Amino acid sequence: MAGRGGMANVWKARQLSLDRIVAIKVLNENFASDPEEVQRFIREARAAARLKHGTIVQIFEAAQHDGMFFFTMEYVAGPTVAEMLTKRKTVAPKRALRIARYVGAALDYAWNEASLIHRDIKPGNIMIESKTQAVKVTDLGLAIDPGQERATYIEGTPNYISPEQGNADADIDCRADIYSLGATLYHMLTGHLPFGHLDGMDAIHEQVDGHLPNPRSLNPKLNVTTAQLVLKMMMKDPNHRFRDWPTTIAEIKKAEAGRIVIMKDRPHAESTVYNVKQQPRRRRRFKVKQKERLPVWAALSCWAAMILAWIVLAYKLLQH
Repeated sequence: MAGRGGMANVWKARQLSLDRIVAIKVLNENFASDPEEVQRFIREARAAARLKHGTIVQIFEAAQHDGMFFFTMEYVAGPTVAEMLTKRKTVAPKRALRIARYVGAALDYAWNEASLIHRDIKPGNIMIESKTQAVKVTDLGLAIDPGQERATYIEGTPNYISPEQGNADADIDCRADIYSLGATLYHMLTGHLPFGHLDGMDAIHEQVDGHLPNPRSLNPKLNVTTAQLVLKMMMKDPNHRFRDWPTTIAEIKKAEAGRIVIMKDRPHAESTVYNVKQQPRRRRRFKVKQKERLPVWAALSCWAAMILAWIVLAYKLLQH
């Protein structure tokens, strides 16, 4: 078995007709009798079959046999980013940005060629081929064409879901995936699962209304541009994020090159990620120096001199 999931298991196999290694994804028996889950499984196969891109796992065939639903797909010999994070906790910034750039290219293709939004971008759905380090996006089970199908209820992984998905907004577009990729990048760079201390709806509520520490407060080695990139991708309002994938990819490339970029946000623009300036700072405590006091003898001498001066002045005034 090559992989195990909640809905399906993936098996490594050899396709005899073409003498090649493939992966076979089989829907679990307990879901095979659920029409909604079967439809989701078929939708994944059809969505992926529409896409021919080097960064998207290719689907070869979908079929049903004796009540068992399955499809064959490209076999990727390597781990998911989620598995990488389990072993290493974080991904080096340059590598994380490279992965994000390739995922962005795959999602840009899906959006432009088939008007598809993935809706479930996360480390577990990004694979890295061990030998070539090729990046592959997989699992399009939640992918939709918003022009033909509207999102009427919440779907996605709570720790990476966009605020508009969390609000079950019907009108969503590619910017929902931009947010999820930003959350994935946040996890790769910091080693912290976004709102990982919460489950289910609580995590979704935080995506809508809550905030995360700035990446640089968790990983001081990050440069300002990379932190600002994540902050921009995770703006709560889609209109405040990058407007499309080409713009997003261009900014990722700038971060890869280490260029300092100042991103001007609209007034009152709010990100799920705190800006460094917004985070509470410790108040600096200053020691207040006490005033130096004169010795008693010196103070008395001063007072005596002042009194004597007043007496002399008064005497002179009386004589005149």
